[in-house]
Amino acid sequence: MLKGKLVKTLTTGSAVAAVLVVGMFLVPPKGRAANDNNPTQDEKLKIEIGARIAPVPLTIGRKDSSTVYLGSYLVNAVGGCNDCHTNPPFTPTGNPYVGQPKAFNAAKYLGGGATFGPITSRNITPDATGKPCGALLLRFRAGDPNRKGFR
Repeated sequence: MLKGKLVKTLTTGSAVAAVLVVGMFLVPPKGRAANDNNPTQDEKLKIEIGARIAPVPLTIGRKDSSTVYLGSYLVNAVGGCNDCHTNPPFTPTGNPYVGQPKAFNAAKYLGGGATFGPITSRNITPDATGKPCGALLLRFRAGDPNRKGFR
């Protein structure tokens, strides 16, 4: 009887140990990507994503396309600027929160106008110079009331 319990315990323990050892080799370490320590590859991936996820056509003109697409990545994937600076964010028939297929409101994209109590989001669409409403960075950060788009 004692011998049977010992065999059962050893068998169970061996099976658990085997599963743990196999699991260590099958599961990749957390927090590590295949391209870690390669900033060039990371940036290229962000540029590709930015080109794919832009909800409106991007005007490249004489600008560097990589810079434009990286900006699209920052605005649409990292910052989520559309969430507050597009009002309404979806077309009348493209609201996924009511079961419709998602369709962004391209006509109002980043145009501001969403209200949050006493605060109204600003128009941050880039002008011909590529700056949000033509504002210099310091004036943009300070919320200069003389620039277009201030509400």
